[in-house]
Amino acid sequence: MPINKIKNLTSEKLVNMLQQGTADIAEFDKYNFWKFIHRNDWKKVLPEFPQYADKYEKGFTLGVVWWDKLLAIQPKLLEGAKKYKVGWSAIIMHYPELEEECPYWDEFTPHEWSMIISAQPQYFYKCPCTDKFTPKNWAVILSKQPQFRNKCIEYFMDTNWQKKVESLLKPTPQKSYSSYIIEQIENPKTDLDSFDWEKINSEKWIDILKECPQFANRFHGWDKIAMTDWYKLIKAQPQFIESALKYTTGRSAILKISPNILPDFNDWENIPPQDWRGILLKQPQLIEHCNNTNALRTKDWLHILKIYPQSETIFHYWQIFDSSDFRELIKYQPQFWIYSPTHAVAKIIDDTNNSSECKCWSWFKNLNWVELLSEKPEFADKLKNWSFSSKHWLSLLLKQPQLANKCSDSIYDTFSLENWNELERVNPNVFERQHMLSTLRKISRDD
Repeated sequence: MPINKIKNLTSEKLVNMLQQGTADIAEFDKYNFWKFIHRNDWKKVLPEFPQYADKYEKGFTLGVVWWDKLLAIQPKLLEGAKKYKVGWSAIIMHYPELEEECPYWDEFTPHEWSMIISAQPQYFYKCPCTDKFTPKNWAVILSKQPQFRNKCIEYFMDTNWQKKVESLLKPTPQKSYSSYIIEQIENPKTDLDSFDWEKINSEKWIDILKECPQFANRFHGWDKIAMTDWYKLIKAQPQFIESALKYTTGRSAILKISPNILPDFNDWENIPPQDWRGILLKQPQLIEHCNNTNALRTKDWLHILKIYPQSETIFHYWQIFDSSDFRELIKYQPQFWIYSPTHAVAKIIDDTNNSSECKCWSWFKNLNWVELLSEKPEFADKLKNWSFSSKHWLSLLLKQPQLANKCSDSIYDTFSLENWNELERVNPNVFERQHMLSTLRKISRDD
């Protein structure tokens, strides 16, 4: 075969030749075209042409998932699969009666074992590496064999890997760790006195007590419960209010639910700063008692002011809000335009009497001043710093030429001929002097 023709044979073309029956198998063997077929293309060839399985020299690279699929589609690949360890793992999945022939039991990886067990659960107790299973391995097993969930829980009792297993199993609904504990402790056959209660962490205890408050006497970590967990527990089981009253975080949770439960509460100084945020987002009126608002973020203040505008007297950080924050706030509390430069400019342009209510003059940015003075130059006396950019000055002078004496020579000297022409066209006989002086300064510098 000409060398040029060989060079033009791609993996795709070779597969097409096989599928269309135009392949010369003798020629394939002579020039070993088989090796030019890519791994992914072999996955197309083998199900349709199992007789060529011995031509694929890298069957070990397919992986147990693909050998599983291939054997399910094409049982004739059985003999080819026997050449590889990974092939044998798939064989056991489909033909457990051949287990005596398998020479690789001690060499299977945790992934291969998880695939085997997912198809043939009887091999779970033969597996020597269950302690090495990752969340993904367990997810493979539990997706087909949920009866092993308790075994998974045993291995991951003190880690967060159980959550990873659950996430990998989604979207199939699965029972939570807490649900399985509840099943165990509610089982009449369970000896509650010998049950290992200490293996349950505080977070899981909250889930358990929300459903089974009768086991509260088995829990000894009340002083370690965070305010957020107390909140969840009391919302589900209000009878735990009495227990919550004994702890600072518990009292914080009660205040978050309803301050009316504690009408005589006066221990405000001892509320942890991190608890105040959760309390105020639900009960913003309590901000009057808060002596530490450092934990509150911009979006928290925005939320509080929207639903409790009385907090205006306490809030002194209006400059943390950007224009989008103010737009959101003013939709709910329009009176707060007085703190927003953008809204204040619009209100003052609309009615100059509004200027007396504005509380944010010192926060105006150059763009705010240019917008205001372009329409209402009478407020020029409120501006202390006229250091606008050339672009801003040009925009302002086009509309308010009487402010020409406020513009510095250095700004005039940056104007282009086009800028001067535009100024003199819009305002005839106003800027001739400034233009002339600027030209002379430039000539002087050039000399």
